[in-house]
Amino acid sequence: MHVKVFISHSTTDQWIARRISQDLAAIGVATFLDEKDIETGDSIDEEIQKHLAECDELLMLLSPAAIKSHWVLVEIGGARALKKRLVPIMLHIGPNDLPAPISKGLARDLNDIEKYYAEVKARIADAARTAHGSSRVATAAPATPSAGAIAAGNPARPTTRPSTGQPVRGSLPAATDHQSELLKELERAVRAGRSRRTFKVGDVVGIPEQRQPDFNGPKGVVEWVEKMDTFKGRTGIVTEVDDDRTVRLDITGGSWWAMDWLEPAAKRAV
Repeated sequence: MHVKVFISHSTTDQWIARRISQDLAAIGVATFLDEKDIETGDSIDEEIQKHLAECDELLMLLSPAAIKSHWVLVEIGGARALKKRLVPIMLHIGPNDLPAPISKGLARDLNDIEKYYAEVKARIADAARTAHGSSRVATAAPATPSAGAIAAGNPARPTTRPSTGQPVRGSLPAATDHQSELLKELERAVRAGRSRRTFKVGDVVGIPEQRQPDFNGPKGVVEWVEKMDTFKGRTGIVTEVDDDRTVRLDITGGSWWAMDWLEPAAKRAV
């Protein structure tokens, strides 16, 4: 049985996604991972559309950064619209942090991911036994084109998986009322569940040591720009607060920082 898993993740968690892809490959599972399957010059939209259509499961590596990522939300919505199996793997979050549309399924912590690997192996083994039984029956049956193909070891593609010969066209993913509502619900859940950190003028905050994903704020997207890298790992004092959940710090000039990027700091670094 051929199984393909689409790994959806934030770029912040790239190294963990890479390890999961390697682990799955070691047990005979094909994976889609952007860094290995999208080449320079490829259309990101088209490649994601194609691989979502081909995959059997969407493994969602859900971290604080991932559940705020536009691309992760889009990939989840596309997989839901295509009725793919969703596999939530939690990284530095708990079940209560999961957005409502995906919290109904069993989620596993990254520390328990071996259990997921065992489940995938069991599904492959079960499918192989079923296919073997079907092949024996097909060999004994009167010869027909379809039975002959099965007996020759060329079973037809399962009807539940879209043919790779019919690439998905249009926007990513296909615009449907169900998907639009799903994405809206996910985004509302993200804002409600993860945008609780607030700071006021005079607070001492820590800037993370790693570049953070873009923040989808109430007034638009706040980007982590290159000059912010200079301040990674430092602390600063909030000098100005905006109602779009961004702040200015005394050490960074005019840059606006998303509150979700920052951490409370007990004292200022020397």
